[in-house]
Amino acid sequence: MILDPSIGFTALYVALIYGIYYSFFECFPIVYVDGYGFSLGSQALVYLSISVGIIMAVAMYFVWIRITWEPAVRTWNIGPPERRLIPALFASFLLPIGLFLFAWTATPDINWVVPTIGIAILSGGIFLIMQSIFLYLPLSYPKYVASVFAGNSVARSVLAAAIVHA
Repeated sequence: MILDPSIGFTALYVALIYGIYYSFFECFPIVYVDGYGFSLGSQALVYLSISVGIIMAVAMYFVWIRITWEPAVRTWNIGPPERRLIPALFASFLLPIGLFLFAWTATPDINWVVPTIGIAILSGGIFLIMQSIFLYLPLSYPKYVASVFAGNSVARSVLAAAIVHA
């Protein structure tokens, strides 16, 4: 991870996303219970928007695989590992969109559905980025897959724990 910048930066990027995702859950009670007056039970239903965002991202990912990836594999074989990162390029715009939509609309003056849509957009973007990177990593170093994933997992877990505590 230290000697190869592409593996190191993907580990850092995934760790940053993971930390943002974990710390994002800390503000749900503040926004929905304190701001909108939800009970704890109804506030827990907001977490279903994560599932909605991920289901929509899975559908988009399957469409990308079917339309773009399968014909390219049939024509040119598996190709370079960087081609797996194409969905992450587009999904990287979903993270700030979801975060800003949530942050700018999380006031009692605006309906609670709008920040919940921001949560779904953020969750879908995180899924697409993680899926792309986790397909890129083993194809970059097929001989050292276990070590690459172990280093990525350590970096991801340590930074996520540090961000949540900060």
